[in-house]
Amino acid sequence: MASPASSEPVEAIPLLGRSWYRRGAGYWLRRVGVAVYYLLITAVVGGLGAAIFSAVSASWGQWRPIATVALICAAVIAAGFGVRDFRRKLAAPPTPEEARRKWNRAGSAAARGRSTPFGLLGLLLGLVLLPVTAGYLLGAVVPDVFSPRTINERGAWLNHTRRHP
Repeated sequence: MASPASSEPVEAIPLLGRSWYRRGAGYWLRRVGVAVYYLLITAVVGGLGAAIFSAVSASWGQWRPIATVALICAAVIAAGFGVRDFRRKLAAPPTPEEARRKWNRAGSAAARGRSTPFGLLGLLLGLVLLPVTAGYLLGAVVPDVFSPRTINERGAWLNHTRRHP
């Protein structure tokens, strides 16, 4: 799996390994799996958030439509912030080493079981704002999944062409 320019192998990136270079069947199988996974996560977060918001706001009476419009506006604004973050990452993609470090750091933080800073109040607020999180995911993650090359692939490709001109 060495590149034509040198005898050293290409660098592995999170979720795609070294398959990003040749883009064979294994690569496309992984890309489809990642796309389905992220779409499923976005749908679950949005659906769960909508159900929780509907249950919480059922007794709000005349304020419910106002709260619903405000939540939808917040989700649209969050999607805009997601697109902005995606474009920033696209302008300066990480090298494979940076991507692995970030991936490992996120996994180790989850393994340590970090708690929310505001305890139960933060958890309840987070559950009510899940549709806003889904909006952000739609703006930040979905464009990356459906682009011809992911941000990590772009960073690996730039790093590879820089090292082997």
